[in-house]
Amino acid sequence: MEKGFENVFALKDGFLGWKGAGYPIEVGSIDDPVQIHLSDASNSPDGAVSIEVTLSASNKPVSIISLEIGFEPNLLTNPQAIISPIIEQGTPTDRMLSISTPTAGILKLDFLPASQTQASLSAVIPDGVIATVTFDVTPEAESGTKVDLTSTPDAMDSTKRFFKTTGRNATVTISPSAISNPWDVNRDGVVDVQDLIAVASHFGETASSDALYDVDSNGMIDILDLVLVGKHFGG
Repeated sequence: MEKGFENVFALKDGFLGWKGAGYPIEVGSIDDPVQIHLSDASNSPDGAVSIEVTLSASNKPVSIISLEIGFEPNLLTNPQAIISPIIEQGTPTDRMLSISTPTAGILKLDFLPASQTQASLSAVIPDGVIATVTFDVTPEAESGTKVDLTSTPDAMDSTKRFFKTTGRNATVTISPSAISNPWDVNRDGVVDVQDLIAVASHFGETASSDALYDVDSNGMIDILDLVLVGKHFGG
């Protein structure tokens, strides 16, 4: 029998009859799913981007989480994840984080009991940030590029009963400071006369027309951008 208000109240004795018949009961409103969100990334001067993974369980006893994060491997690389200190092994929640990349462009995170003790197996993961995910920006990523991250989550209780779960995707915005060599505007691996020509061809334009050539990120492609490229000539 399917779960739902119609089935509950159609059963003899209503909710008590449903419970007595042994059908699963979810804690919290049936209309409120477990939510696992990815935060939009802030720009990073060291070429890395950082994403927070946040749980909102809607009063459901979430004990196990499996999350697949989709990303563009030609723009983001070296995916890493760190479990939140509030749920890591040794805390009352006592969770471990298993990390894998089953295919290119997929990062899989599994939040599991850290031990086989009853306390660990039955512990409930609290709402809040449960992990931080980081990526490195590849040299191919151009300034102003927006990279989408997709969230495909599952959430279960300690008996591995699935809850209805939704995910929120995120957007990573690549800034000039997140590019290892922003002066190499044509991305051929060297700062040379071709980069000067490229910047000069957009001289006087606003960064909104092409942020790649606004090397100093001041909103205008001007003499300062040419100076910066010249300063790093040969790099």
